[in-house]
Amino acid sequence: MSLFNRGAHKKRKAKKEAEPRKSAQFSGLSIGKILWAGFLVIAIITLLSAYSSYLLYAERIDENRTDRQQAIAERAAAVFSAKLSMLTASIKRTINDPAIQSELKGISVDQISPPETLQRRLNNQLHLLIRQVIVGPDTLPNDKISPPLSYACLELPSLNKPTLELHRFGTADQHLDIAFPISNSRSLLLSFDTKLAHQWLNTINSGDSYIRLQQQIASNAPLIFGQTGNHRLAGARNSAMQSIAGTQFQVAVSLPEVELLTQSERILYFVNFGVALLLIALTLAASLITVRLILRKDLRTVGSLIKRSPINMHHILPIKLAELRGCANEIKRQLGIEQDEIDSSATENSNHANDEISPLFKPDIVVNVEPAVTPDSEPTNEKK
Repeated sequence: MSLFNRGAHKKRKAKKEAEPRKSAQFSGLSIGKILWAGFLVIAIITLLSAYSSYLLYAERIDENRTDRQQAIAERAAAVFSAKLSMLTASIKRTINDPAIQSELKGISVDQISPPETLQRRLNNQLHLLIRQVIVGPDTLPNDKISPPLSYACLELPSLNKPTLELHRFGTADQHLDIAFPISNSRSLLLSFDTKLAHQWLNTINSGDSYIRLQQQIASNAPLIFGQTGNHRLAGARNSAMQSIAGTQFQVAVSLPEVELLTQSERILYFVNFGVALLLIALTLAASLITVRLILRKDLRTVGSLIKRSPINMHHILPIKLAELRGCANEIKRQLGIEQDEIDSSATENSNHANDEISPLFKPDIVVNVEPAVTPDSEPTNEKK
């Protein structure tokens, strides 16, 4: 029986050796799967880093945009304030003229019209001047003059310094008022057309921004009475505000939402990000190549050692990597120990073991041992 098994096994072995060998496919954990998992983690980290970089970049853009808006607002307010300072200085020089001062001292208490000399000089000197009145503590509102004299106009002299203010907003009598003291109790109230503010506003280089001139007192809604620049940004909410000295006005500046980084800053940002990605890719490629080289070298070393050593490979090794499972089978092939050879070898060993066992130790054989009869012995059943 054992001879038949050996012959059949040799035939199967010769048939297998004659067939072309196919690379075995093994399931389970592999280096490739581990590397793919690593790539996935790195990709997620890279995407998160890119998103964080984008948020930082967008925040920088918004900061630059806010800074630029504020700079334009401050520049516009400075231009407007300089125009107003020139106006007030010219008016003060005219009022402080000795001849005008002499005429002002001769007016009556209830007189509201300035002396004719002062009126003529101011009309010649000031552009868009539409009203000149002298007001005091007892002056009452007057609708008969143009523009009408309201309580808001009469309260303006109570301020500590000459202040330009908008009155009658949204009506045909809309105008700008400013008051200059001429005595301890009386002031000269001058009124200008709002076109004067528009002219000053148009002298500001707005560029691609939208500039609004508005007046806001206390918590009331702002009164916008002048604008210039990019009118497509009229509804923009994020604006920079700057108060104008010597007035109740504010300058509000809006800019379009575009990239405000300089060309060099954009190039530097993308170069840094590209270099980081390139370093990551090179590191991964170098790591993969190194692992493959080391693994191949170690497998060749192990294969050569096992080929020279009579190591028993019949038992199953605790190998996790699919690549090393293939290596183990290759080692078995090098040693000439195929799986079916292992099975047949085990069967033959079992048969040989049964042949070599003494009949005394075989469980299915019973041996009866009887006592030997000698001449001196007597039969047990002797007849008497």
